[in-house]
Amino acid sequence: MSMTINATARDDQGKGASRRLRREEKVPGIVYGAGKAPSTISLNIHEVTHLLENDDAYTSVLDLSIDKKVEPVIIKDLQRHPAKNTVTHVDLLRINMKQTIVTSIPLNFTGSDDNEAIRL
Repeated sequence: MSMTINATARDDQGKGASRRLRREEKVPGIVYGAGKAPSTISLNIHEVTHLLENDDAYTSVLDLSIDKKVEPVIIKDLQRHPAKNTVTHVDLLRINMKQTIVTSIPLNFTGSDDNEAIRL
């Protein structure tokens, strides 16, 4: 199953432009990598929040649709509000599907409470 996130390209940059986007319930972001020029984007906050509820979104290749053009990306960095824990900025890394990438993947162990030796 492929996860898709929709975005729109934007021209405004800077603190004021980002604040205006956040007031409109949008998240500023940037897409870079794969030998292409970086581009600034805006994402819907509700769509991003819904996507991040699934833990697989942090380690999977996502399909980013920018104005109906689809590119494979991974989430490189997320910035969150310190008190509200809402996403304030997203960095996405373009992926060339013909090249290998090296990244960190978190491991979540299940069933560790059932082992008596670990509790000692």
